[in-house]
Amino acid sequence: MEKPEAALPVTSVFETGGKIREWMDTGLDNHERLEIFFSLLNTMTNLEVRYFHTILHSFMGRDWQSVVEAQELIRRTNDVFSMRESYDSMEPLSLLTNEMTRNQVLLDFSVLHTLSTSCGEIICDFLEKADIPGHLGRLEDGQVLSDLLMIINMGYRHPALRFHRRLRLGQLAVELVNRRTAIRTPSVSKKRQFPKWRTFPVLLANSLRYLGKRNSSSSQVAHGTTVKGHCKSNTVRHFNNRIG
Repeated sequence: MEKPEAALPVTSVFETGGKIREWMDTGLDNHERLEIFFSLLNTMTNLEVRYFHTILHSFMGRDWQSVVEAQELIRRTNDVFSMRESYDSMEPLSLLTNEMTRNQVLLDFSVLHTLSTSCGEIICDFLEKADIPGHLGRLEDGQVLSDLLMIINMGYRHPALRFHRRLRLGQLAVELVNRRTAIRTPSVSKKRQFPKWRTFPVLLANSLRYLGKRNSSSSQVAHGTTVKGHCKSNTVRHFNNRIG
């Protein structure tokens, strides 16, 4: 695996002033919580960071079954050949129309190793093919924008991604924030709690089922055309119907 490049400046691409109080009072979007936590970590000493690493490790070990099930996801996400096969089978536009695709990218970023630069490149290529900036003006769904913000922010802060990739993701994050502000969509996280169906165990279980279905269907052939190609054409039509 390749050596990670230097980290980006600590400066946040989002406005975080007063966000901690807002977090306590009304709740924040997922990407806002992630950004604030990252900023807090950068203010801590090495001793404090190591201490919280121990705390986080204990939290992650509470659900042992999820940890065991995650091993296959971790192996696949950090294996170049498995990752390339997985992302080649997905239509890039489904990032904008299919919640399961966005969930899969979120999971992959969450378990991507800091040295898995090649796998990070595969995810970034997929994000670029989705052409989020080109479709941004047509996106009206607040939940989709929130998911995309979470994905882009996770990539922007991930040490496995190359500097120029992270820089572009940071610029895209600003555009997504501006879009959210422009359409004045109410924050989906004002409920305070992370939706039950988006917790790691549930996302993981859905991901494993999703991957299993996709792998079983990709080998089928109908009228000389692979099912994968059929799914891609359906995704394009669905996208045009939804935001066209």
